[in-house]
Amino acid sequence: MDPEKIEEELRKVVQSLDKGVHLETILQEEGGWAAILSKGSHSDRANLSQDLLDGFLNRGEGEMQLHKALGKVIGKLNRMAQKRQ
Repeated sequence: MDPEKIEEELRKVVQSLDKGVHLETILQEEGGWAAILSKGSHSDRANLSQDLLDGFLNRGEGEMQLHKALGKVIGKLNRMAQKRQ
């Protein structure tokens, strides 16, 4: 799997979910990939399995699971970025 293609496709998905969150980079790890997302001064990572990305990029499967995995991290970043009162 081409890391540039993965990064390009994940960048599109992240932007479709929340325009204020940016995909910083992707890292290949044992058993999968890690997507580093940021919003403002906060960042977090989403761990994505090799099977999930392979299915999404090559067969068009698993889009909902990918959205759910990235959405959890995006939600966490949005909560961290809120101003405390």
